[in-house]
Amino acid sequence: MPLSMDQMEVLGKIEGKVSKLAEKVEALQTENVQLRQANEKLEAELKNERDLLGQLKDKLKGTQQALEKQRDGEPGHVQALRERVEESLKEVDACIEWLQKA
Repeated sequence: MPLSMDQMEVLGKIEGKVSKLAEKVEALQTENVQLRQANEKLEAELKNERDLLGQLKDKLKGTQQALEKQRDGEPGHVQALRERVEESLKEVDACIEWLQKA
């Protein structure tokens, strides 16, 4: 049975809507891929920063232990250790600040 003009018009509108929906799906899939890639990159950066933070904490702990052992030692050596501790603390603080912003 042949289609009437009204039926053909409705069918044309449906085809147009389906086509637009297909375009939207394709655009969303592309965006999804891009967002996943960006997320993976950010996760890798975060892992690197956490690894660095762990290394800095270990370094700080070692420096603090050395400082405690040398507390009764020469004043110049103690001052050098304190400076190392201060530098390490600044690095740890910078990493923590970066992680909080991420």
